[in-house]
Amino acid sequence: MSMTAERYTVALSARDLSDESHRVGQVDLIKASGMSKANVALHYLRIITKPSRVDMERMYNALVQYGVAGHLADPQDAALEAMAWLLDQKCKPCQGTGLTAKEGKTYKCLKCKGAMLAQEPRRKDVQLLIDYVMDCKRTHSNNLNKLLRTD
Repeated sequence: MSMTAERYTVALSARDLSDESHRVGQVDLIKASGMSKANVALHYLRIITKPSRVDMERMYNALVQYGVAGHLADPQDAALEAMAWLLDQKCKPCQGTGLTAKEGKTYKCLKCKGAMLAQEPRRKDVQLLIDYVMDCKRTHSNNLNKLLRTD
């Protein structure tokens, strides 16, 4: 077993997987196990679990770099819009409940149709960045599942 695989195995069997913002622990090693080249998966997972300004900046920079490489017209603006959607996907009118109340009755939200999520941005460049982040996240999950698999 390689040194890296051994560290992941130890982390996966650790008793304390608490996620504390002031220290790097075993849970952070598990999160980092599926990092993409640009570390987008790591930054995204840290932002939604343990947000920090550094990770926000790193993710923004990684998205801008990806946008520049993809020849987007305005990669900075696209990265900001993509991050805004990625960090708050709740439908605004129903506050992510999927329901709205009117005259004492509860109805399915007309904006999200009960899905509780805001519609993804319509701009193709923003959608490209969102798809990239979600692909990195899937890669991270697949890599972690491979480590967890016992054959």
